[in-house]
Amino acid sequence: MSDYDDKNLRLFKKKYEKPVMSDKVVFEMEQRINQGKKTKRSMSKKKAYKGWAIAAVAALAILILPNTSSSKASGMESIPLFGGFFK
Repeated sequence: MSDYDDKNLRLFKKKYEKPVMSDKVVFEMEQRINQGKKTKRSMSKKKAYKGWAIAAVAALAILILPNTSSSKASGMESIPLFGGFFK
């Protein structure tokens, strides 16, 4: 190879190893990252609310169903682990 080719290869290698981004592109990338973080936080909050809502509904069902009729209470007494709770 000639010196010219070696210089070109070194130049291309240098450019490849140290890419340069414009300030506009960096700013847009930071905005997208921040937007993604906000989206992730809101999704995790929604999951937490769903979990609490499901737990509340289950607790209410366990407390209300046996008190509405004796047949439901006797049916719930036959549940293996929770039967003693409904006596």
